[in-house]
Amino acid sequence: MKHAETFIPQSYPWGREAQVDWFEATVQIDGELQKAYLFCMRSMVSGGAFHRAFPHARQLAFLEAHEAAFH
Repeated sequence: MKHAETFIPQSYPWGREAQVDWFEATVQIDGELQKAYLFCMRSMVSGGAFHRAFPHARQLAFLEAHEAAFH
C-alpha cells in the first residue's frame, strides 16, 4: 500500500518572523586562532540572511546584532 505524503504550506507576513541562531567557530586573526560566536538571522519570507561575528555570545551582543540586522 502506498502512502501519500502530506505537506502544509507555510506562509509568513513580511517583516514579522525570522530564525535566529548562534554558532561557535574558530577563526584566525593576525595568525592566531581565536574562538568567535556567529550571530545568524534568516528571514522566514525571503530567506535573506544576516551574519555577524562577536568575541562572546552575551545578551549585549545579541541585542546589538538584532539592531544591526534590522538597520
